[in-house]
Amino acid sequence: MSIIVTSRRELMREKLLKTIYKLLNDRPLTQITIEEIAEEAGVSRQTIYRHLGNKSNIEQLINGDKHNKLDTRSEILASAYRIFSRFGFSQSSLEQVAHEAGFSKGAVYGNFKSKEELFIELIDLRLQQQVTFLSGEMENIMILDNPEEGLANFFEIQLKYCESDPSWPKIVLEFMVHSRNQEVLSKLILAQNQTKSQIVGLLQQMRTEGKIADDINLSVLTIMTTALLDGLIMAWNLNPNKILTTYAQDIAYILWHGISPRK
Repeated sequence: MSIIVTSRRELMREKLLKTIYKLLNDRPLTQITIEEIAEEAGVSRQTIYRHLGNKSNIEQLINGDKHNKLDTRSEILASAYRIFSRFGFSQSSLEQVAHEAGFSKGAVYGNFKSKEELFIELIDLRLQQQVTFLSGEMENIMILDNPEEGLANFFEIQLKYCESDPSWPKIVLEFMVHSRNQEVLSKLILAQNQTKSQIVGLLQQMRTEGKIADDINLSVLTIMTTALLDGLIMAWNLNPNKILTTYAQDIAYILWHGISPRK
């Protein structure tokens, strides 16, 4: 019985710590309240106090982790993302990242030789998060009986992911314009190919179930779909007041039914 209780406590503690690190992607720990941690984790404030202690305890716990190199890199990456979001890639510096993270410049340069190297690792991290998120959502789409609804859900998931992290597309676009770093460009191509693979997988599954005609070129359809998504996201960057996900149903309807007049 004690083993089970201990395990549950460890799982809850791990969940709460992950929640805090997620919030750290947006702002420093000093600006995060117990109430925000509880709301994000879906637990009561008492649960936070029971497993992590008060705000001072949490700060000591998180700051103590910074002595670990892996956690130091994580904090630098989170701080870099906030700085890039705030000032843009070209106007940001490793000195600003160090100040945001609460580290010395030497600590940052000890982990990353340049701003480009830091960005490459940031791309890797974001790719892993995106693939994990979208892969899980794709499994839910596959079980739907209505193919049009499945397409709508797919677009909504893609667009919602963008809306939940609006700064990222802007940072990537700016970097593509200003950088000729081939390694970074390769990472971006990898991200694009992973998205295409997910779409092809969805379309192939729909074809297997008899929901897509056999004479449709799935590769071309995938290119059309990703181009449509990229265009929507780029337009949204210019006018972020528009809500991207409201387009999902109409896009799915047009793709599924075409544009020819109804008889």
